[in-house]
Amino acid sequence: MGDSSYLIARPVNIGEFNLIFKSEDQTHGFNIPYQVGTEGDNPSFAKSLNHTVEANDLVIVASDGLWDNIDDKEILKTLNDFSKKSGSIKIDTEEFAKILSIKAETLSRDKNYFSPFCKKAMEYSKSGRKYMGGKPDDITIIVAQVILSKDKEDEKEISYSKSVDTTFDDGI
Repeated sequence: MGDSSYLIARPVNIGEFNLIFKSEDQTHGFNIPYQVGTEGDNPSFAKSLNHTVEANDLVIVASDGLWDNIDDKEILKTLNDFSKKSGSIKIDTEEFAKILSIKAETLSRDKNYFSPFCKKAMEYSKSGRKYMGGKPDDITIIVAQVILSKDKEDEKEISYSKSVDTTFDDGI
């Protein structure tokens, strides 16, 4: 719910993950996400989706601090580079979450970066003004990979990293 999202990527080979699904923001309008809580939106507004996953699929769940600063193509490129460097489709999920969080935070502070957030701002404003810069925000990322269980009673289990939460003072 809101502007947190997730994506599912499937490996074809080492260094070759493809995007299978990316969730959409649930917002009232540009930069106005649904909110749950006191005087917030009703949780029943949340979309519920089911996905069929396969062994080695990677799931990235993150707050808007990631998605506003790194687009899907760059996330996949980073994942594919990481897979190539490690020589495996098995991903160190905790290390990959750290890499994404550092990259998102670095880009969030770059005033000359044409971020996904700026692209959305231009689409909504329709003023023709070109926006620039990353978007400082809290960055929370969870990376999980589907692995086959050795125990036949459990068909699948998920290997996941700890949540990486990068919080910083944006000067406001």
